[in-house]
Amino acid sequence: MEEEVHQVDYCQLPAIVWVNIMKHLSLGDRYNLSLTCHRLHGYFRHPSLWSVANIKLIGCSTNFYTSDVNTVMPSKTVKLIKTFGKFFQILHLQLRGHLGRLEKTTKDLLQSITDNCRLQVLTLEVGLMTSNYHLHGNMPGFEEIGCMLKLLEEAYRLKELNIISWPMFPALENYRCGNIFQVLLQNNKIKKLESLNLFWPTDCSWSEREPILPSPEFTKQIISHFRNLKRLSLRSPMISQQLLAELATPGRTKLQLLQLFINYSLHEKQYEMPLISNEMWKRFKNANPGVVVECRVMSRIGCDGLLEHFLKPEIPLKSLTILKYGKCSKTLLGFISENYSRTFEGLICYCDVVNIDKAVLQLVKSCFKLNQLVVHAGIRLGTIISISQMPRRWAKFSFDDKDIKCLDDVNANDE
Repeated sequence: MEEEVHQVDYCQLPAIVWVNIMKHLSLGDRYNLSLTCHRLHGYFRHPSLWSVANIKLIGCSTNFYTSDVNTVMPSKTVKLIKTFGKFFQILHLQLRGHLGRLEKTTKDLLQSITDNCRLQVLTLEVGLMTSNYHLHGNMPGFEEIGCMLKLLEEAYRLKELNIISWPMFPALENYRCGNIFQVLLQNNKIKKLESLNLFWPTDCSWSEREPILPSPEFTKQIISHFRNLKRLSLRSPMISQQLLAELATPGRTKLQLLQLFINYSLHEKQYEMPLISNEMWKRFKNANPGVVVECRVMSRIGCDGLLEHFLKPEIPLKSLTILKYGKCSKTLLGFISENYSRTFEGLICYCDVVNIDKAVLQLVKSCFKLNQLVVHAGIRLGTIISISQMPRRWAKFSFDDKDIKCLDDVNANDE
């Protein structure tokens, strides 16, 4: 006798199950799923599915065109905001290119988000990092800048702000309603901000080498205003002894994470490595027990300069990322092994470097918390095998295939 086959009606699953499934789908897949039945179409409109939004705008390829070139919002984005904009709580506003004239529809939609959304996280990635080169072109209009700044000016529940990139034209900074940092300081409703990112990039790609940034003095003023910060991300030209002293003052919320993007340039004094004393780093660490520092190095600063001016033994270094045009060495890795064995958790190296096998092996042996190792450089297959056999639970373990050296490709002498 054949066994009876029971068919499962998945549409009868509880609503919370379907909503959680939809959260893991892309927007296109989520929409296709909603077309299968009326019940799933109803779940498609559940508010929790639309609390996170990424709004993408398309701007000008350069800012040297005439100022009447429009910044475009795709029709799909327009429909998305009109239907679900009132549910946004975590918003990433991303402009590809340079900010031109905003159409009335775009302005109205941004205003509707300002009026109706209870934003808790706001990320602004508006155009490229501004350099002195861009100042010879057209700057965005005051009306366009003001329209975007309304999101920040009217926010009242914001806990996290990420300014990845923003038009840093002097004329805008001198215009009270166009200076993003003045707007930030004037909105006392968000004074209890817990996380602030000022120009820490979202990925590990190249960034403008000499961008226009807030001065160390003004950055310190911003940090003094926000005394509840638990996470802070800055670029190296923005930090100073005075800023670290502020972060060590009594009464502030204890900082948990400090992210620093090393933006070094040999030819411009304002992009030199800031001089922070060992005593100041020690004071900062003692005032914020448990704080860790994550560092990315973009520029080709020499190892001696990095060790002399920045990497002090007192820094609770958690991770170091060296970008493609940065510089790594055996000396640097040896210094990390010797001084950060208790705190160091991640090395990500995208730059060209050779003969670091022994240094990498020693790093893994010394830093017992190390759980991320990404090396896109010349390294031997035997070294990788040895590391993989060590008792370690890796969160990220990656080597670039084209850079792995087999025994026939290398000299047995690592020195």
